Order: sequence, then structure tokens, then C-alpha cells
Amino acid sequence: DWKTFTVVPKRAELVQRMQSLIGAEMSAEEQARQIRRLRDEWRTLKRGADDASAPEELQQFEAAAERAYEPCREHFARQAEQRKENQARREELLERLEAFAAAQTGEHVDWRLVQVALVESRREWREYAPVDQAAIKALQTRFHALVDDLQARLNAEYARNVQAKRDLIARTEALVTLEDTQQAIEEAKRLQREWKSVGLVPRHQDNALWDEFRKHCDAVFERSAHEAAAHGAALEGNQARASGLCAEMQ
Repeated sequence: DWKTFTVVPKRAELVQRMQSLIGAEMSAEEQARQIRRLRDEWRTLKRGADDASAPEELQQFEAAAERAYEPCREHFARQAEQRKENQARREELLERLEAFAAAQTGEHVDWRLVQVALVESRREWREYAPVDQAAIKALQTRFHALVDDLQARLNAEYARNVQAKRDLIARTEALVTLEDTQQAIEEAKRLQREWKSVGLVPRHQDNALWDEFRKHCDAVFERSAHEAAAHGAALEGNQARASGLCAEMQ
């Protein structure tokens, strides 16, 4: 009897609190949590109490719970539909990525396109989220296998090109000691054309390599400028001496 005495007003309070959730301004997730919490409280009141007056209150409580949960149901239904759509989009992305990876083989690989594809596919993958937990692991495994393979191949291409540019830098540096200045200049120009034909290099490395390469090229061209200045000075000196001899002869 004592338990029933204390439970009856508590049931009325729970009914009122549940009714207050109808049309409440809060997120669907928070509203669903509060509804679940009130249901848990209602179940604890049933233990050991007289349920003679419970059916009517239970009906009121459940009716209020259903009305309060309706926007949550719609919200979660939209989320479920969005997860299904995201899953379909991820599967379509995987098919495109598989076809692209299969086409980029042999000597006909478009490395710049591979670079773009990696950036865009990662961006799209993040965009197509969330996905149902039941499907996400298998999709992630396929995606990472494809992306990691393409990235490894691109990294190998980067390494080859970095080494090619370092070789060009070493060859340009050696031109400074070449005795024939004109030959050094022509070779520097040829190495500059060869530099442009080297493939992709990560931007942060490319800038540093270019600065070093340009420094050695500039040294070759400055050497030519110094020699030209010295030659001009010699010509001017010879001209002055010739003028002096002419004056003396006169």
C-alpha cells in the first residue's frame, strides 16, 4: 500500500513530463533520449506497486510517448535513408576507382590524373557519410586497398622524379668548373629543358629542388657575364692604347 501511495503521484508526474515533450523544441536525438529515460522510470515504478489504476495512466503515458516520438521517427527514417544513399554512392565510387586503377597501367599512366583522383576520391568518401555500421567495414577495406595501392604507385613515381632532378642538379653544379664557358651555357640551357620534362614531384620538395637547380644555373650564366665584362674592359683598353699610338704617330 505504501509503495502504491508513493507511486501514483509519480505516475501522474511522468505522464505530464511525457506530454510536455510533444512539440518540444529540441533535437530529435535529445528528444528520443528523454523519451527513453521516462520509459525507464515508468518501468521501475511497476515493481511491487498496485497496478489497479495503472491502465488508464499507462494509456495516457504511451499515447503521449507516441506523439512525442513521431518527429524522432521521421528524423531517424530520413537518416536511415541517407545512410542507404551514402552506401550506394560509396559503392559507385568504388566501382569508378577500380576501373580507373585498372586503366592506369604500364607506360601510359597519367600521374597528374592519379594525383587528382586520390584527392577527389578521398573528399567524396568523406562526403558520403554516415553509412550503416553493418556495411561500413567491408566498404572501408575495399576503399583503402584501392587508395593505398594508387598512393604507393604515385609515391614511387615521386621518388623517381626527385632522383632525376637531383641528378640534374649535380650535373649543373659541375658546369661551373667547365673551362669552355660557351659550352657550359649551352649545356645549362639543355639541362633546363630537361628539367621541364621531368614528371610530378611533391610541391614542398619541388620548390626546394628548383631553388638549388636555379642557383647553379645562375652561377654558370654569371660566369659568362663576368667574362663578357672582362672582355669588354680589355677591348676598351686596347682601343685607348690604339688611340694613344695614333696620336703619337701623328
